[in-house]
Amino acid sequence: MNTSSRLALFDLDGTLVDSAPDLADAVDQALTTHGHPACGEAKVRRFIGNGAGRLVHRALTDDANGEAQDSIFKPVFAEFLDVYAARLFERTTVYSGVQQVLTELKAEGWKLAIVTNKPARFSENLIRLAGLEAFFDLIVSGDTLPAKKPDPAPVVHAMTQLGTESWQTIFIGDSETDIAAARNAGINCIVVEYGYHGDLDLGALDDCLTIEAFPALLPILRSLPGCGE
Repeated sequence: MNTSSRLALFDLDGTLVDSAPDLADAVDQALTTHGHPACGEAKVRRFIGNGAGRLVHRALTDDANGEAQDSIFKPVFAEFLDVYAARLFERTTVYSGVQQVLTELKAEGWKLAIVTNKPARFSENLIRLAGLEAFFDLIVSGDTLPAKKPDPAPVVHAMTQLGTESWQTIFIGDSETDIAAARNAGINCIVVEYGYHGDLDLGALDDCLTIEAFPALLPILRSLPGCGE
């Protein structure tokens, strides 16, 4: 297949791995250590998507748009970072079909990269612990650049580093943040239905394909212009 000039960008949490259980455990330990009520895994799943800081702000305020006072936020956030660093892959799992699909894409010549809002100290170790490191040509973490998703800068950075243009690149993610980053960078997006969507209405998306399971990605990517035999 002629895919040497094709690039697939992947979100990490909620797209390749289900990290919510470990994130929730770390959030709840940080909250309760400092006298706040636990958030719980169900809410953490809704609050994931804009980086570790936003996750803790949301957990403290019980509001997706909430902003805790610095004096409250800083000690909880510091605790969360330490706790999560020690338990990155205790209850986290790789979604079904991910390794098989990445193996096939790599064999077919696709360039593969991760664009995540997760800080590099977590993203790089998590990818390694998940056994996914060898598949990717590039990892763009939440602190690789001054801006992160939904800003287009991380997506544009990945395309620049790997030598592709917008029409040669596609983003696979699970959240409104991923969709906005793709739109802002002028590339197409595929949304996995099993991920962390928050309040996003997947049925209302008119410019993104959605897939129920990761293996459904293969026929879609293979059908793109320039990817035929």
